[in-house]
Amino acid sequence: MDNYLQDVVDNHPVVGMSEEMITNIGGEGYLSPYYFMSPFGDAYDQLVAEYLENPEMSSEEVRDFLNNHSNELYKINITIELFMEDEYTSPTNRF
Repeated sequence: MDNYLQDVVDNHPVVGMSEEMITNIGGEGYLSPYYFMSPFGDAYDQLVAEYLENPEMSSEEVRDFLNNHSNELYKINITIELFMEDEYTSPTNRF
């Protein structure tokens, strides 16, 4: 997805979020200049809680947790967010 969206930005008059915007937004999930991913369900929150209780968790323990909650790991929302390169230009349907 990163390569695809980079190609869109390279070939169309759009841009992603600046590093400053990414730093200031924070939030939950994964954030890139072009999209963010937010988990649904409790599996990720449970994993974070377990890690905070035991920061020495091994990668094997994390992998076991993820394997035991695999049916919940597909519940992810991906939001693509691009902006017009020139703020005074209206978007078109030419993609």
